[in-house]
Amino acid sequence: MKDKLGLTFGTLIAHFIPGFVMLFSFIFTFIEPNDIKILIFRQSSVMFVVIPILSLACGLTIDSCRYLLTVIPKFCEQYKTWVTYDISKANEEDRKYHDWITENYFRFHQFYGNLSLALLFTVILLIQKPGIALGFIIVLSLLTLTTGISAVITWVNTIKVLKDRFKED
Repeated sequence: MKDKLGLTFGTLIAHFIPGFVMLFSFIFTFIEPNDIKILIFRQSSVMFVVIPILSLACGLTIDSCRYLLTVIPKFCEQYKTWVTYDISKANEEDRKYHDWITENYFRFHQFYGNLSLALLFTVILLIQKPGIALGFIIVLSLLTLTTGISAVITWVNTIKVLKDRFKED
């Protein structure tokens, strides 16, 4: 199997949207609203390039944290199951199915996990900023909890589908 860097739309979404959330939580927490307007309107062509790049960088940082949170607990049965499958020894059809599982199941876990961490980070920043409505923080906290639960459910579902496929052999 040849090594390749697979940049798909799912990968981009799983990193870009959570990174965008985290970037804007930074911007609105540490920069005054009038300065944001000046920055966007005077440097709009630069911001058109810089914001997507920074969003992707923030998303990749969040993804690293999400990965560490799923790998650190060595007792995690799902992770032990995931790493025991040696895809390099699988036939071509199984490798294609593994890639399909990654794109159609794992990307959802990646997106929900990354978004949950970005929202958690946003809630922590907003709690420290004066003048933010409590209702807004509660809604963001509930959304954080929902995406966190969704991340766990999609992770377990990914492992289940992977187990089912490789049990057939």
